[in-house]
Amino acid sequence: MRATILVLVTAFGLTAVAATAQGPAQPQAGRQVTICLDASGQRHQALCQRGTEVGDRYVCHCTGGLTAVTAPACDAGESPPQASAASSAAMKAALTTGTLNKVEVDGRRMCVATRHVAG
Repeated sequence: MRATILVLVTAFGLTAVAATAQGPAQPQAGRQVTICLDASGQRHQALCQRGTEVGDRYVCHCTGGLTAVTAPACDAGESPPQASAASSAAMKAALTTGTLNKVEVDGRRMCVATRHVAG
């Protein structure tokens, strides 16, 4: 009887360790991107170049009177909200706050879809 209980407890413990090791899917842990907005809240491409220090990612800035705004990168499988009056209002508000962090539209967070850049 003790041997059976010991085997069951050990099996349960290994299952718990395996589940912990895999863990839930993690978001991109606060990864931020820079976007550029014009006075009406329309998005434009930021100019980016690799940082000068080892470990620097990209340094991005806006030109031509555009305003730099930080925004969270979308997680894998996540997409930004569809264009709507509410998302346009959120973009215009970001001109004042400088960020789209913690902003939701229609129950979805205002994130920026990114693509992998080699390097």
